[in-house]
Amino acid sequence: FSCPCIVYGGARSLRTAFLAGCSDYLREPWAPEELECRVFRVLEQRLRQREFFRGKLVGEDKKIIAGNGEVALSYPESLLLEMFLHNPGQVVPRTALSYTLWGKQPPPGSRALDVHVSALRRKLTSLCPDCRISSCRGVGYRLAGVPGSSSDG
Repeated sequence: FSCPCIVYGGARSLRTAFLAGCSDYLREPWAPEELECRVFRVLEQRLRQREFFRGKLVGEDKKIIAGNGEVALSYPESLLLEMFLHNPGQVVPRTALSYTLWGKQPPPGSRALDVHVSALRRKLTSLCPDCRISSCRGVGYRLAGVPGSSSDG
């Protein structure tokens, strides 16, 4: 799994940074105390997200262990899951997902992102039937049904 990414810069770069998948953004000028608070917040969020199956998510081995089940994830699937866990219940734009996987947009007409999301969807459903990745046509995807998530609807 990728590490949390906190980006800094001017107000003009804010949207681009979040679309690229950053965890937080510091507008210049910033103080070391603010950075420290934001780092702790991002780390706390990630710890909570990793407990969403009431089992555990093993990032180093790229697998999900929940209850009595275990499912291996491909590297792209693990990156996508990380993005969905970072934004539970929210639509994650296709742009952000593409930049997370490849650092750029795929060629027009490419279905590569959809293929990876579909594979992750099948694996999640096998361990957590209430968890579902739904598509928002032309916009992106949304993870819902995550136990312990406040934006579960």
